[in-house]
Amino acid sequence: LNLRFARSPLIDPGTRITGDFSLDPMALAKMGAHGLEGAVSASGSFEKRGRHIQAEAELQASRVRHPKLSRSVDIAGRLNLDKTGVRISGGVTSGKLQLVTLSGGITGDLQRATRRKREGKLPLALALDTPRTSIDALRQLIPSLPKLEGALSGGLKVTGTVGKPHLDGLWEWSDFNVASGDDGRVEVALQGHEDGADFALRVGKNAPLSISAKVRQAEQSNLHLTSYIDAKRVRIAQLVPASVIPSSNRALGGTLDGHFTFGMRVDPASQKVDVEDA
Repeated sequence: LNLRFARSPLIDPGTRITGDFSLDPMALAKMGAHGLEGAVSASGSFEKRGRHIQAEAELQASRVRHPKLSRSVDIAGRLNLDKTGVRISGGVTSGKLQLVTLSGGITGDLQRATRRKREGKLPLALALDTPRTSIDALRQLIPSLPKLEGALSGGLKVTGTVGKPHLDGLWEWSDFNVASGDDGRVEVALQGHEDGADFALRVGKNAPLSISAKVRQAEQSNLHLTSYIDAKRVRIAQLVPASVIPSSNRALGGTLDGHFTFGMRVDPASQKVDVEDA
């Protein structure tokens, strides 16, 4: 850590202070990350003038390995702070394979808002993306993955304000065939807001099978969960991936059609669950 002063801060508290810092590569095991190999390093610089701080920092975790991974991954992140806000970017890669990207930040003078206890009103926008990747490529990294076909893609966006964030996520599994010979498709959606969270699992083209749930905060810290299952005369063979059916017996019969809904009240403290309105 290096610090430089235009004047002594004891004489002039508003003096300009600049500095930089660095962290030489340190093993993850020494930082308490048991079961992980690799090293973390960091560097950055900052400038303080009066009450305002302007800073930038970079963090890298190189050659990170886990017993379930066939090869290492690299994690990189960057942060910038100034009067206009906070900007964050980063990602996770394994060789040429881009696994995750992160971008976004907070708009507005965070330091001034914090002094006025108004940081919760600052606009927030973050995006966590998982670029389209084939399951075969992921299996080369994680050998324990099921032997399925297709590709995965999706992402999560966080918008709203620091005090009231809103989550909106969607992930998709596509580019595979089902037992009927049709194109397969599975979507998982997530929405999080001030009142609770919504989840949805949609299977098949145009979602002939949908399983969803709404979670809301009830009285005395209890949670109220309402679940729905909707099937629109969908053939069973349109729901099962062809890769999980033996090639000698891919004939699946039957049709699924109907609607079911039920509610549950959950007490996290006692783990008591009451089923209602089925």
